[in-house]
Amino acid sequence: MGAINEALDLSKVSNAEIEDVWMGDYPDFCDAHIVYAEYDGVAMTDEQLDQLNDDCRDYVHELAHESLY
Repeated sequence: MGAINEALDLSKVSNAEIEDVWMGDYPDFCDAHIVYAEYDGVAMTDEQLDQLNDDCRDYVHELAHESLY
């Protein structure tokens, strides 16, 4: 992945692990965040994870919901 703040291609994100999905926070899951993911097969750095969590809240929210099932 290139420089930080470069647009993320979510189709290249895989093996995402999410934490802090609390039912008391349903349906917003504002505390949920991705703690590990791979981008194009390579583990993302902390900076890239921060960008993913900040810029792709809909994706994080979707993963939070999926983690319940």
